[in-house]
Amino acid sequence: MTAAQSFREKLMARHHNIPTYRLSGVFIPEDDYRFSVGYYADGNQSLSIRGKTGSHMISTNLDESPLERGTFFIKNWSENDGILESLVTSRAVEDTGIRIGSGFIKVPVVKLLAPHI
Repeated sequence: MTAAQSFREKLMARHHNIPTYRLSGVFIPEDDYRFSVGYYADGNQSLSIRGKTGSHMISTNLDESPLERGTFFIKNWSENDGILESLVTSRAVEDTGIRIGSGFIKVPVVKLLAPHI
């Protein structure tokens, strides 16, 4: 089982009938989290998911790549492997289909749909 598969399974898992997100070892019940929007130094918005049990940054920033308000670069590799698919499946974000190259990876751009801000 890959990390992405495990992440997707945990996203859809039920714990006392409450869907949970698994982010870098942090389990956040769906009814006990919110997305938190901040700003990077260049004005692009940052996105993290926060709950009583912890928080986790799920966005990244690419210098000299301005984004429209409400859109974010999602870090979908390393400890966040699989998060894009999980957030799209849960209808928290919309994948715009835009990818921006950065080194060896293509960074996805998403639009936040979740009302948890």
